Amino acid sequence: MLPSKSSKNFKFVKGDIGSADLANYLLITKGIDTIMHFVAQTHVNNSFGNNFEFTKNNIYGTHVLLEACKVTGTVHRFIHVSTDEVYGETEADAIVGNHEASQLLPTNPYSTTKASAEMLVMHMAAHMGCLSSPHEAIMCMDQTSSQRSSSPNSFFWPGEVPPHPWRWI
Repeated sequence: MLPSKSSKNFKFVKGDIGSADLANYLLITKGIDTIMHFVAQTHVNNSFGNNFEFTKNNIYGTHVLLEACKVTGTVHRFIHVSTDEVYGETEADAIVGNHEASQLLPTNPYSTTKASAEMLVMHMAAHMGCLSSPHEAIMCMDQTSSQRSSSPNSFFWPGEVPPHPWRWI
């Protein structure tokens, strides 16, 4: 985030992703036309013990942002960052991992909330008029899907380096 801080079009705002008032206020007052949505409650193991937080942040938070896009009419591009975890397990002997058009088969509370958020993004883009076209909703995920989806490298904490660069789909 340090290089971004010196950019004239960057401003960090600490807030609650579940606050519709804050989302609406920022979209209108800052003239935001693109959202790159990285926010997520992560870590599969934690999702089993505290899955309400995952639902609140990953599903409700995404829904709040999408509704703000719809209400304000200012956002024309919504980039949603997801995870290969939404596809479930990849066979151990698979040469290639799951393709992004594969059926969603989440196997834990974390991946279920991320898959649900993906469905909201696709629905809002296609049917609710919150974006200029369904093609303006872009899904993004890391390339660990070419590995086993539940590999230890599926999650990155500060200081960790992902095994592959980001892939845009």
